[in-house]
Amino acid sequence: MPVITSYYISSYTFNNTFTGYIEPLYNSYSTIRDCGVYMFNGGTSFSIFSTIPNYQNFFNGISATTITTTNGVGGSGGYGLYQRLDIADIDDNYLIHPNYGIIVYNGLNFTGGTMINYENTTNQINFVSSTSGNNNKGASIQVYYKGVLLI
Repeated sequence: MPVITSYYISSYTFNNTFTGYIEPLYNSYSTIRDCGVYMFNGGTSFSIFSTIPNYQNFFNGISATTITTTNGVGGSGGYGLYQRLDIADIDDNYLIHPNYGIIVYNGLNFTGGTMINYENTTNQINFVSSTSGNNNKGASIQVYYKGVLLI
């Protein structure tokens, strides 16, 4: 009986050679990025999907304050205010999934000292922090997946 090592669906090829770490099949064609990095501050966690140059404006890169009517669902009726989440200098630990890597800096826009430089090459989730006395000083992060910078 032959061993199946690949699946062909439309124009996509999924290589599933069952050696080492196996990614879920949907990762091969999903348009929704998985979260491979989580930052912890005490009991609170923050999902980090991609590179963030400014922890002082963690989620919102928009400089406006008021949501305009054209920003509503379907292009009309928008209402509300833009907010920002400042998480600078509160990072205790990072949970890193396999194949993900991070470089955490203590300055905005990837400047200052490097707090953490870690790539998870194992097949398990790892929990990492900066060296003793350097926690709670992160200001920006570069996130990598299989060595590729996620922006």
